[in-house]
Amino acid sequence: MNADLGAQLLAAARVGDVNDLQELCANATVESVNFQDEHSGNTALHMACANGHITSVQLLLSRGAKHVANASGNSPLHWAVQNKHLDVVKLLLTHFADNIDVLARNAFGRGCVTEAFQAENTDIVALLLEHSSASDDKLAAGSGLATGDSKLTIEGEDDDVEPCSSKKQPKIIQETVLDFDFGATPILHARELVRTPNN
Repeated sequence: MNADLGAQLLAAARVGDVNDLQELCANATVESVNFQDEHSGNTALHMACANGHITSVQLLLSRGAKHVANASGNSPLHWAVQNKHLDVVKLLLTHFADNIDVLARNAFGRGCVTEAFQAENTDIVALLLEHSSASDDKLAAGSGLATGDSKLTIEGEDDDVEPCSSKKQPKIIQETVLDFDFGATPILHARELVRTPNN
């Protein structure tokens, strides 16, 4: 594989230079299109998705770009979601249909659904939750609801709600608190707890 060509593809995808990207892709193998930076593990698809360059994303996909995680476990979908690029998210979910997992976690334990909640983008949240990889069973398993290791509280109501019965209660290591706002433009927020089991 030509590492120089791979690096040039990354640079062109990052800035969305479609003409450069087309010229580079004309001489690139699928292996070159999927070149990963030796330090970050980023691909040209990561760069195009992160910056919302939809035409570059389409071109890379037509040339065999794969949806792979970088060194931090972030996929191109993670980056498109984090940066609120709805059209790119739609394209990735359509193109990779059955070969993408919206609940796959990066090295920080965050899946694309979590990132969408954090970005407060209800359109992307809805799109991800409609994907087949975000089934009710998988969502429940990831939340602790299936094992009884979580509790449900409603803000402003009983603050002393007892957790579901469990022999060992997990320790909360991170908490993200969001709310529902049903104004002119409904905004979906949620409460997410990242837990670690007690030993």
